[in-house]
Amino acid sequence: MFVIFDNNKNSYVKEINERIVSRTYYVETTKNIKNAFKFASEDHKHLRHLEKLLKYELNTLEFRKV
Repeated sequence: MFVIFDNNKNSYVKEINERIVSRTYYVETTKNIKNAFKFASEDHKHLRHLEKLLKYELNTLEFRKV
């Protein structure tokens, strides 16, 4: 299992949500790895896509093995 680590917030990604009116995205994070959203595989295409949605710089998000 893998989780996503957000280097901007120095914590694990719990959820990524969309603001309906402005059509922008924001991330909810947690310091507890048990509460982080878990992935079965390490697909870097997903990370790059999430970075684009969040308007983050490249390689701000990274997978960490649980």
